[in-house]
Amino acid sequence: MKTANADLDKEVWELWESVVEEHELGFRKALRQAALLFEIPLDDGHFDVGKDVYQKSLVRIKDIPSIPDQSEDIPSTPSTEAVEGGKDDTDAGTRDEQ
Repeated sequence: MKTANADLDKEVWELWESVVEEHELGFRKALRQAALLFEIPLDDGHFDVGKDVYQKSLVRIKDIPSIPDQSEDIPSTPSTEAVEGGKDDTDAGTRDEQ
């Protein structure tokens, strides 16, 4: 039993390491693209992984509320009623027949 658990623990650890490596590679790729597309040197002091965009400015991650009001950051999506043209239940039967 202990050897089976040890094997599983080893496999989980290896998978975790590979996921972390993929995330790091993706982050480095994004930095290289930003440097190329926006002509920003990677050693520029504006890059700070401890900050995120919040309400259109860079803010320390620990200063961002856990449930932010992202109404300014997220485009509004139409409600189901708006998409369907605000039809009520009386139109339900005629929609299927059309």
